[in-house]
Amino acid sequence: MTTTEIRGGKGWREASLLLVSLFTAVRLLLMGLTGLGDSESYYWTWSRYMDLSYYDHPPMVAWLIKLSTAIGGDNSFWTRFPSAALFIGICWLVYQTATEIFNDREVGFWSLLIFNLSPLFSFGALQMVPDIPAAFFWMLYVYIVVKILRGGSVYLWYAAGATLGAGLLSKYMLAPLVPATLLMLWWHKDHRKHLFQPHIYLSGFLGLFIFSPVIIWNYQHDFPSFKFHLVNRNTETHFQPNKMGQFIGGQALYMSPLAWLGLLYVGWRMFRALFREKDERFISLFWLGVPPLAFFYFIGLWSKTSEPHWAALGYLTAFVAWAAFYTSNKIAWKKYTVASLAVGGLMIGMVYVHTFFPFLPLKPKYDITNLLYGWDIVGDAV
Repeated sequence: MTTTEIRGGKGWREASLLLVSLFTAVRLLLMGLTGLGDSESYYWTWSRYMDLSYYDHPPMVAWLIKLSTAIGGDNSFWTRFPSAALFIGICWLVYQTATEIFNDREVGFWSLLIFNLSPLFSFGALQMVPDIPAAFFWMLYVYIVVKILRGGSVYLWYAAGATLGAGLLSKYMLAPLVPATLLMLWWHKDHRKHLFQPHIYLSGFLGLFIFSPVIIWNYQHDFPSFKFHLVNRNTETHFQPNKMGQFIGGQALYMSPLAWLGLLYVGWRMFRALFREKDERFISLFWLGVPPLAFFYFIGLWSKTSEPHWAALGYLTAFVAWAAFYTSNKIAWKKYTVASLAVGGLMIGMVYVHTFFPFLPLKPKYDITNLLYGWDIVGDAV
């Protein structure tokens, strides 16, 4: 890839800034109006007992909660504030990555809109869970690698390695980016040279150094995290097609059915770019998203403990590709995109309203908004 003049007037950049500002204002308004969910309370408890790592997740979420609540106090707003701040960063990285690859601010704007109207990420932005810092470092890693492929300094590999290390301090789900990156470089004949230079490998050691708190903590405690994820959760692992149905159904619901089907189409178009169009822009987005996504689909087919949101990070680059296809003037795809955004926005709005004024006929067992209420009563009772 080579850098060329960026298309799209400044109006698209200003519209993108306005879009992020509006979504952020809504999130800041809402995030302090409910109590913490059970997972958030779990991570808040970690922040009261600072350590190098924890049993089932790395320490980043606890460190960020500790920093934020030290500034603003122990309440739901400040517990969740790092999520809102990081989400602004994710939005910036989505926009910058799209603009960098396609040299078009309009693609950046539509990437932002598609991303923010994805129910899963929109709901996630209101919670302080490990997935949010993980998404930030995932997109930062993608952005840095894109800069390298577009002629940036080879020393940017050290920034990529440090980012990956910080991402692994957030969630182990970033690990598939390592083989995905190596495969991408091997596939790109023009970029295969990086595999024969020391920088990418030395950057891996830098990433391991940053990730070392997790390794040290596990060494001190007989490796409970690794045993939990690699052994304990997989004692009954076998081929489970019914579990895959639940896994896919959950993603279709989280992403919105139209968006999920659209993302499948985008994934196919990116895969086709490997062999037919050989468009380097889509090839890079493919390798930095689809193989990790496929890995978690595979896990969903075999593991009884898999959750639909595990695959979410793999969709981030697909949002960028979707926006690029949207701006290619295909009328049918434009209409489908608008319909998908409308459905996603409607789902988000309904859940937001239902959170404060319950009206959806959901069984309590399946109403996830119930997790935000009642814990103060339980606390008083015990």
